[in-house]
Amino acid sequence: MGHRGGGRTGLGPEPGVPGPPALWGDKPGVLRAVGAPSASYSPAVTDEPTTVGRGKRPVSWGKIVLLAFVYPFAAVVFALLIRVAGVEAFEPEGPSMEPTLQNGDRFVVDKTAYGLFLPWSAEAAINWGEPERGDVVVIRSPSAGIDIVKRVVGISGDVIAFTDNHLSINGEVVPQTPQGQCMEISLSVVGDSPPCFEEVIGDRSYLTSWEQAPLPTSMDPVEVPPGQVFILGDHRDRSNDSRFFGPVPVTAIKGRALFIYMGHDFFGAVR
Repeated sequence: MGHRGGGRTGLGPEPGVPGPPALWGDKPGVLRAVGAPSASYSPAVTDEPTTVGRGKRPVSWGKIVLLAFVYPFAAVVFALLIRVAGVEAFEPEGPSMEPTLQNGDRFVVDKTAYGLFLPWSAEAAINWGEPERGDVVVIRSPSAGIDIVKRVVGISGDVIAFTDNHLSINGEVVPQTPQGQCMEISLSVVGDSPPCFEEVIGDRSYLTSWEQAPLPTSMDPVEVPPGQVFILGDHRDRSNDSRFFGPVPVTAIKGRALFIYMGHDFFGAVR
């Protein structure tokens, strides 16, 4: 498939969704290692002429301490800051994003894609961008207060509706092409593999699935307010998303999913 991945911030079960849990856990995240440049010391250049037999100037204890302790410590602190503020690894629990992300896949999230999201804050400290339709994002659930992963299908000003499991954006039905049976099945899904469909939003294509679970297949039109987005799980019948709790603020988005680095049968970019 072209979509799957994450490192270790589990996301817990979704409340209020029939069948197996569709969301993630609230276990603490494991930051993906980010390299830091090594520091080096360049001695000052003097304008004194070089003389034959001139000895090297002795290195002071202050410079030794600087080279041996201060610079390495600063490099470590810099690397940790990059890990905390730059990228983070997640692992979904449940089928809500199948077939894009399977239960247990590990994927990396760019936490600087739309702004700066600090680990101790519930929303972005600074925002400098907004997601596009089709982006897969990690966001703070407004209903459960945990981190969840979903796909953005509507941005500010869009009118989103559902009719018989068909998504429409601004009055236009999103193309949905059958792809046969999905082969990626979570351990929590019992029975035959659900059917897969390819959806296309603009120049973005991705796979969705649904299995006729007892969830609403239609939804009245909803206009996305300014500064908010409408999110859906790719497994439409196993996801608690904006169909139930409405659009969510962009400031609640922790980052954009980049790639799967440890998946069941896929390694690569998240589509």
